Parts: sequence; C-alpha cells; structure tokens
Amino acid sequence: MEWGSVAAWAGIGVSLLLSVVALWRAAARDDDKERASLQSEIAMLKTDVVRLEGKLAAMPSGGAVDKLTTRLGDVHADLQGLRGEFAGIRDLYKQHSETMQRLNSYLLTRGGPAP
Repeated sequence: MEWGSVAAWAGIGVSLLLSVVALWRAAARDDDKERASLQSEIAMLKTDVVRLEGKLAAMPSGGAVDKLTTRLGDVHADLQGLRGEFAGIRDLYKQHSETMQRLNSYLLTRGGPAP
C-alpha cells in the first residue's frame, strides 16, 4: 500500500469529517433559532389559554342559563298579563273621559241642550 494513497484518503476523510461537523453546527444554530421561535409561540399560546380560561370561568353554567330561560318565560307571561290589564284600564279611561265630557257639556249649558 502506498502512503500517498493513504494520505489522500485520510485527507478526504478529514475533509468529510470537517464538513459533517460544520453541517452539524449549522443545524444546531438553526435548531436554536427554531427552538427560540417555538418557545415564543408557546408563551403566546399560554397567554391566550389563560385569557380564555378566565373568560370561561366567568361564563354562566348550563343550570344558570336554564334558570334564566325559565325566568324570562315567567317575565314574558307577566307582561302578557299586564297587556290585558292595560287594555281594561284603557277602556275604563275612555268611558270615564266620555262621562266627563257629557258632564262638562251639561254644566256649560246648565242642563239645556248641548251646543
């Protein structure tokens, strides 16, 4: 075996080893940048999760929503009842107004025919 060929192969081996080390270091730097980017994104997502958990905790439960729905139905029924009562009051007011108008006419004419 010739030493020249061994030296040439050793040079090629060292060159390949140095290339692999250089590529590994470059990949490690890219990994560090990517890791930092991912950590930043994870921190933002954690902040969003905490904010959403706070909003979720403030939301009413399903039972509370059911109670509110039932109570709104009760209020609706009460308002329908008031509508009927107001119609009755309106009719009484109309009758009272007509009576007062007739009395006023009677008093203005002193019991005579209405003008």
